[in-house]
Amino acid sequence: MSSFLAQVFKLLMQVIVLLISQPLLGLTLPACVVIVYVVQKWYLRTSRQLRRMELESQSAVYFNILETVSGVQTIRAFGWQDAIAKESSVSLNNSQRPVYLTRSLRRWLNVVLDAVVACIAVGTVWLAVAGALAAGSSQPIVKFTPSGGQVGVALNIILLTNTTLLRLIQQWTNLEVSLGAVARLREATHETPQEESLLEKSKNSIDPDIQLPANWPSSGEIDFSNVTASYNQDTPVLNEVNLCIKPGQVAVICGRTGSGKSSLLMSLLRLLTVRRTGKIAIDGIDLAGLRLDDIRERAFVTVSQDPFLLPGAGLRFHLDPTETLPNKALAEALKKTGLLSLFAGSSYDEADDASTDSLWDRALSSFPVLSAGQAQLLSITRALLQLQTRSSPSSGQYSDHDRGKRMPIILLDEITASLDAETESAVYDVVEEVFIKGRDGAGHTVLVVTHRPAALTKRLRPGQDVTVWMSNGKVERVDPVAVEN
Repeated sequence: MSSFLAQVFKLLMQVIVLLISQPLLGLTLPACVVIVYVVQKWYLRTSRQLRRMELESQSAVYFNILETVSGVQTIRAFGWQDAIAKESSVSLNNSQRPVYLTRSLRRWLNVVLDAVVACIAVGTVWLAVAGALAAGSSQPIVKFTPSGGQVGVALNIILLTNTTLLRLIQQWTNLEVSLGAVARLREATHETPQEESLLEKSKNSIDPDIQLPANWPSSGEIDFSNVTASYNQDTPVLNEVNLCIKPGQVAVICGRTGSGKSSLLMSLLRLLTVRRTGKIAIDGIDLAGLRLDDIRERAFVTVSQDPFLLPGAGLRFHLDPTETLPNKALAEALKKTGLLSLFAGSSYDEADDASTDSLWDRALSSFPVLSAGQAQLLSITRALLQLQTRSSPSSGQYSDHDRGKRMPIILLDEITASLDAETESAVYDVVEEVFIKGRDGAGHTVLVVTHRPAALTKRLRPGQDVTVWMSNGKVERVDPVAVEN
């Protein structure tokens, strides 16, 4: 919009100067306006179509690139390199056609506008010659006799006006494309169903009468009562689940792929639609009537099997998205997970605030590339810091002496799925120390989804922790950890 308005006012001032230097050229303005209107009408309509074709063809190129990157192992395994390269080449060639046509259209616009300006320039020269002839004639051809300076100014302004008019039409096209993008974004944000609005329309609406205690959840007890859940009211993925997890207990959830392990965690986060007959309660409070923000920001700390990393974002953002914790807390968390030396090296100085600020603000891509295990440890570090910010209702600092502190529930979903045995052991060491044992023995309630329960067996507490076996969306059995004789 700014560029378009700049060209509009520039063109307006040039026309004013042109009319001052050559008033008779004002007679050509109506014809010029009509010609420019017709030209821009055809140009804009064609340009919009070509722009749409260009975006569609480019999306095919981007799609091929993303698909190739994500499936490069499969492509190499089956020897599909030549076929994928040929498909990508075809997509690239197709994406260049609208670009070539767009440039050809702009050359056509240049030719048309140059022809219009040439006619005006010829008219200006004719007025100058007619004025010169009139000066030596007793009967002047025209009443206005321009000077040489006026003719020079007029010709110069005509050439500048041509360039301004061309840029004006192009900026108008860019403005239309930009407004179209804004319109599509607005349409997406207004027409895409939102979780809260869907909940208000469904039976699981928010209950305004529920007043959560400031320290909720204070113990972390979980109670599934006849829970049946599904995605978008389709086939249930959880069928009449009845399960009780005691405060401070570790529940290792096992089962074959598709048995409903991850769906059980998603039902806690209200990412699944729970039927009205079922009930999920945390410390005796039904989750069905609570706001999603209260559930996800207060009751749970989640670590998934796919670490969420943004290469362009800073290290502080990856550790503390709220950006409220001090540098010392970030350094202690990284030291606990063994990643401080990776990011800060051996020269880290806590007392030097200037150097530490620059460290935390550096983009993640500027550090050495993280392995799968290191990325997972970074996610656990973020969960550890989230635990600090969510444990106290009054401040963002974790306090053992705060009687009203919260005890968020820890959800770990296949966090060692792609790790080797050594890295898996290191990850579980951190989980055991921070989440299971906690401080002063006050551990959190932990739900661990895993395909390899043997790696956790030695870390479970006999007589307290349990192993939950699931099959076909149901709890098949619950095995307490046996007490060694």
